[in-house]
Formats: sequence, C-alpha cells, structure tokens
Amino acid sequence: MAGICGIILKEQTNNNYDYPRSLQLMLDKLASRASQKAQSNIFENFYFGNVTIIPDSNNKNFIYNQELDIFCTIDGLVYVNEKIKRIISENYNITTALEDKEYLPYLYAYYGREFISKITGWYNVFLLDKKSLQGLLFNDRLGYLTLFYYECSSCFIFASKIESVIASGLLPAIEFDIVSVAEHLFFNYVVSDHTYIQNVNTMSHATLIQFNRNGLTMSHNYWTLNELLVDKRSNKETGIDIIDDGLKAALNKVVRDKNGSITASLTGGLDSRVVLSYLMSFKNPLHLYSFGHKDSDDITIPENIASTESILYTPYLLDEKYLSEDFAGSARKTIISSNGTRNYKRSHYLYASEQISSFTDTTVSGIFGDEVLKISGVKPNNVISKNSIDFIASNFDVELITQKFKSDALWQYLNFVPGYIDEFRQRMLLIKQNVSKYETINQKCYHFRFLINLRKYFGAEVNSYNDFCYNFSPFIDFDFLSAYFNSYFCGIYYPFNTDSLLLKRQALNLYGELVRRNCKRLLYYSTDRGYSMYDAFNITGIIKIFSSHFMKKRSNSDAYNTRSTNTLFSNMLIRDFQSIQPDSIPIKRSAVMMNDDLEMMSLYYWLLNISTNYINT
Repeated sequence: MAGICGIILKEQTNNNYDYPRSLQLMLDKLASRASQKAQSNIFENFYFGNVTIIPDSNNKNFIYNQELDIFCTIDGLVYVNEKIKRIISENYNITTALEDKEYLPYLYAYYGREFISKITGWYNVFLLDKKSLQGLLFNDRLGYLTLFYYECSSCFIFASKIESVIASGLLPAIEFDIVSVAEHLFFNYVVSDHTYIQNVNTMSHATLIQFNRNGLTMSHNYWTLNELLVDKRSNKETGIDIIDDGLKAALNKVVRDKNGSITASLTGGLDSRVVLSYLMSFKNPLHLYSFGHKDSDDITIPENIASTESILYTPYLLDEKYLSEDFAGSARKTIISSNGTRNYKRSHYLYASEQISSFTDTTVSGIFGDEVLKISGVKPNNVISKNSIDFIASNFDVELITQKFKSDALWQYLNFVPGYIDEFRQRMLLIKQNVSKYETINQKCYHFRFLINLRKYFGAEVNSYNDFCYNFSPFIDFDFLSAYFNSYFCGIYYPFNTDSLLLKRQALNLYGELVRRNCKRLLYYSTDRGYSMYDAFNITGIIKIFSSHFMKKRSNSDAYNTRSTNTLFSNMLIRDFQSIQPDSIPIKRSAVMMNDDLEMMSLYYWLLNISTNYINT
C-alpha cells in the first residue's frame, strides 16, 4: 500500500504511551512491497509520515523546506498553475525548477490557509509549520482519495488506509459497524462517512483540519459544488468548445510533468478514445495498455489502433494462466487495499496497475468520463444502485428509503438489531441536509454523483491503484469540471431521462466531435459497441447505430474473463479461513456460503481478514 498517516497528540495527553511505535506500525501497513520507502518525522505533539509508490530513496512526497521550516507529506497528485508559480518564484527568488508539490510550503507561507484554493488535483496533505506549531490536514475539493481518521480525548489519528488506523493500537476496541455493512449491501458501498469499523470515519470532501496549541478545528466543505453551478449555460456549439478547452487544460497538467513517454489506458470504449485523441497532439511518445481475454474488444481494438498508429502497446491477457497464477493474489489485494469497498471482480484493474508500475508512476485513463459525457438516463449497476437512484428520484425522501432499507432482504444475512434502523435514518438525514442547499433535484443529483458516488466508489478503487501507480483522469480534474458545468451538456443532463436513441446519438456526437477536433483518424476505428464513432456523422452509420440498439448483447461482452472467478474466489475464501469461527462478524457465514452475491462475498473476506489479524488475536 502507499499513502500518508499521522498521530496528533492533544493537550493533556498521557505521554506514557509508545507513540513512535504506533506510527511505525501505521507506516508498515501502508507499504505494499518491501522496496517501497517510508519516511517519518516527530516534532513535539506531531507524529507523521508517508510511504510512496516509487521504490527509491528520493521520497518526493515527503517535503521539508528548510528555509521556511515547513514539512509537507502528500498522498496523490498536486498541480499548481503557471501564474501562481510565477508569483511564488518572484516573491521567494526561486531560480531552480520545482515540481508542483514542492510549491506547497511556499504557497502556505504566502497565502496562509487560503493556499488550498490555489491548487488542484487529487490529494490528502498534512502540513506542519514548525515556527508557529500549526498543522493542517486537508484533502481536495472532491475528496477523491479516501482519508480515514479516528479521534478521542487524547489524540487524532489519520491514514490513507483504514488498516493503518487499526494497526496503530490506539483504538480502545475494534468493533464492526453493522449499519455500515448494511449500507454497503444496500447501496453497493457505504454512502455515509462512516466505515465498517466503529468510530473510524472517512474525511468528507473539501475538509480542512487545523491543529494548534489550543486543540483542533475541523472545517467541513471549504468548497461546495454550488461554486460550479451557473444560472445560464452555453449553447450546444459553444458547449463543445468549452469542454474541448477543459480537457486540454486538464491533460496538459499531467503531460507537462513528463519528459518521457506517457502511459495511458485504451479500451474498446469511447472515454479512453477521447483521451487518446488529446494525447496524440502532444509531443511525448505514448505507451498504451489494456487488459481482457485475448479475443475481447478491449484487446483487439487497442491492438489494432496501436499497430496502425505505430504506438507502443502492452496487452495484459486475462487468460487461464492469469486465473490460475495471479487472480487469487490480485483479488486479495483489491479487497484489502480498497479498504473492503471493491469486489473481487475488480481484481483485473489492480493487476494491470501493478504490472505497469514497473515502467511508470502515473497513468492516464478515462475514469468517470461516462458519468459526465454520456447524457442519457442512468441505469442501476454497481456504480449507482437501484436504491441510490430511488433515493435521488424521491428527492431524498428519508422515510421512503428507510422503509425500503428496513424491508430489504439483506437482513436475513445479518445479525439484526432494531436500533440499526434509526442509525441508518440519521445517516440519510445528514445526506438530505447536505443536498438541501441546492434548488433542483438535478443539482442534488450532481452532488450525489460528484461528492458521494465519485469518492466512495471510484475513489475507493483508485485508492487501491495508487498503491502502485497514480491514476490521472481529466474527467474529474477541477479545471475540466469548471468548464463542464458551464456547458450546454451539463444543463441537459437529468438522471432519470429515458435512455432514448436521440440522447444516445447526441452523446455519441459529443464524443465524436471531441475526437474529430483532436485526431480525426481515430473516428474510423471500431468500438466495443459494434460501430465506429464516425458512424454518428453519416446516414448509413446512423442506421447502423439505431439497429445495434435493438440487437442482443455482444457475445464477447465478458471482456475480463470473469465467469469462472466466482468459483475460484469461493474456494479461496474457504481455503483462507476454513478454520476461523468469526463470531464478531455481522454477516452470517452460512448466508455467504449459500449466496453468490459478489459484494457480500468480498466484504465478508475483508471482515474475516480484520477479525483474524486484529480482533481474534
């Protein structure tokens, strides 16, 4: 694993406890391989450190600015625009080239706490000003990368992984939170800021915590989505210009940091094709990769594009060799390093991330692109469940969703206590309160998608990739989103529109126009939908697209060769924990063994792992 962690002691602390040892135990749980380096520092009441994904001695995410006497430890990606850099460089007479993250101490010294509005990216940052003895802990506007914390009367603990918090030995008891477990099974992930461990929470989006001699102050939501909402959006034509410029600005951030090749994910879909069209315009050489079984669209289409365009390409085949030799290990890592949130069928993504980390520390992908460019109606899936859609569609009717929760079949798999229903209701009331600041259900839906769904689902998954390789997606970059929310395409989106052919074509036109402007020849390659993006621009192609809408699902739709993984994982579950009698686990063993629900099986595996290592020891 990788990330940051720390222990902040409060005033009137009992200093008999071995806090340096607790910090080391936390750091040990952040490292996913022996070659990863941990770095830490202890100054008065502040114990903090990090583990980087790069296995070398130069830990660039642990910064000490001797001139200013300021420490920074960083998890994720930080970007500073050129205008701000010039201001800082002129004021502090900086003549050498610095990485964006190295500007953080200067930004803090120059702007004070307001400096957090001067940076973009996806990050958790701890900063310590030794002169004033003030510490700051904050995340990005979207809270994309998960940060866990525990607070008691004597200390405040934080870490990028929940197991790092648990391993500190500072929690008086480790008990599972059955309401969070039920939330996960009901929504596919925990939508509140609680976790599967009682009294351990996740930091909300745009949160700033200040530590000083007088204690700590937690400021929730220093930024809100309201700042992106506008009364009047562009027309359609201008909207494409705005989105085009926004994607260029976003991708320029990651490209400007790369002297060598750029590594990017390319599938048979549309999102990654759009991203590739922009990357083709940069001078850097490209290294593309994809994964899937050998005859899937996610292998054959990227292979064809890379071969024809003379681009370096590496396929990661999910064949029988992968299933027999690599799947089990990747499944374990996926579940554990995503803090119990992601299911074992996502193991292929982590497997690919680990492989490409041998030649890059950052990859570019199209994550969340479908969520902002698709336009058409939302259908229930793992990303957003039917229960989530119903909650939004009801205008966040807490009583309605609570009744649905109460009557859900999930309770036959859990150890039910009536008081859990009231706790669930309170959590949903807080979500309703948070969206009450918006005027329309459309805006409330955006809050749910960008500030809950994005960080609790996608963020949890990317948090596991970041153990090996940082993942950059332009579709969640703040500069892109600032453009997107001013565009026509944001204005017409509504989550419960019918999935009409007109909206499908409109979305395809948007994808196609973006590709046409940046690398037109990419339009002519096939997609995993059975037609090319160019088909959206001619009558014959439009007929082909409309016809495909009524055709059956393509026979090779199981691109990731997952059909046999249910049995493989069940056998692994039994083999790993066959001798364990997990009395502390809220999910019933008998229910799991009789049920093929992949979310339940994966979460059960995580709970067993925690129970074995921390509770029943």
